[in-house]
Amino acid sequence: MVTLAATFASTQPKGGRSLIELAGRLEHVLLGPGVTPGEVDDACAGAVEAGLAAIMVRPGVVLRAVAASDGSHVEVVAAVGGSGTVPGGARLGGARGAIAAGAGHLAVAIDPSRLRGGDLAALAGELAGICHLAHAAGVHVRAVLEAHLLDGGELAAAARLAIGAGADALQTGFGVLAHASSGQVLATRSALPPRHAAVGVIAGGAGDASAARELLERGGAWRVAVLDPASVLRGVAV
Repeated sequence: MVTLAATFASTQPKGGRSLIELAGRLEHVLLGPGVTPGEVDDACAGAVEAGLAAIMVRPGVVLRAVAASDGSHVEVVAAVGGSGTVPGGARLGGARGAIAAGAGHLAVAIDPSRLRGGDLAALAGELAGICHLAHAAGVHVRAVLEAHLLDGGELAAAARLAIGAGADALQTGFGVLAHASSGQVLATRSALPPRHAAVGVIAGGAGDASAARELLERGGAWRVAVLDPASVLRGVAV
């Protein structure tokens, strides 16, 4: 399996970013509870046409998304549980189903309340179990840290816990309730020990191209996960 660290290192910003270059660093977050098969098809077709890097969906529609993006460069990311409050057993089952359906990445949330409550060993153990399952199938795992709900120390602890449990990448959030900041991305990266310095950080949420560029160029994000890629790309020069 090609590591995300190697991919991250080869795709760092190198100056100006055109429409095509920016699109290639975006992921479309499609996590609404009422998403229809037609919406999945349309989102995947749009991702392929625009040159997006990935689309993130719930496990129940992974199979549809994989079929709709088949043969393209667009990766399908499954948001396992979609929330850190989902029981560990249910998340493991969701991960297993998403892998069987063809997801190339799993996005697993770290529950802030469990992080604060000192349930670190169990939390790390659940994530490690998902990582073991995914890695055996050649699937990458990213830990979603919900950075907008954490202070600096908690964010650093969550990042270290996730990498220690075997996560291949980190994500500041799903971008549904809050947009990412370059400070969150920098804090997440700086929390990692030197041997993990090449781990990619996905920024969760940006409303426009300027914000996305800030996250990529100033924050050093590997990618940016957005709810509305068309809005982010609107007006960017080719």
